[in-house]
Amino acid sequence: MDLARTVAAHTDERRWSVLYRLLWRITHGGERALLNVPTDAEVRLAEQWRKSVSRDIHKMRAFVRFRLTGKDEATGREQFVAWFEPEHRVVRLAAPFFEKRFAGMDWSILTPDECVHWDGERLHFTPGVPRSAAPNDDALEEWLREARPPGA
Repeated sequence: MDLARTVAAHTDERRWSVLYRLLWRITHGGERALLNVPTDAEVRLAEQWRKSVSRDIHKMRAFVRFRLTGKDEATGREQFVAWFEPEHRVVRLAAPFFEKRFAGMDWSILTPDECVHWDGERLHFTPGVPRSAAPNDDALEEWLREARPPGA
């Protein structure tokens, strides 16, 4: 399941068909130990994709830099935002790291595919934005209010 979860975040359009074939071979094709065969072409491809996605998660953890954008008047919590452009769809895989590491502040990570927001209680995901649509300092506070679900 870990391999499938990670490979699913890869951007290669073949990922679903490769994952399906691997699953089929393991469950119906009599190849229960298939994932232990590194010379199999599909296993090798899935492992390459896993490494690529894992590197992208590592880059996100290492290179995301939040900038202070203000303070929530109601809660008194500081608000931060970061822009990151991953190669793969890693936001949901990387978000728990940021949730734990930066639990004491409100933050948003904006990416082209998906954005993640932390309000001190839970993560919220919204559609991605192009870099040009990422708000500048003046528009950021308004954008964050619009990005949060009602009641957040």
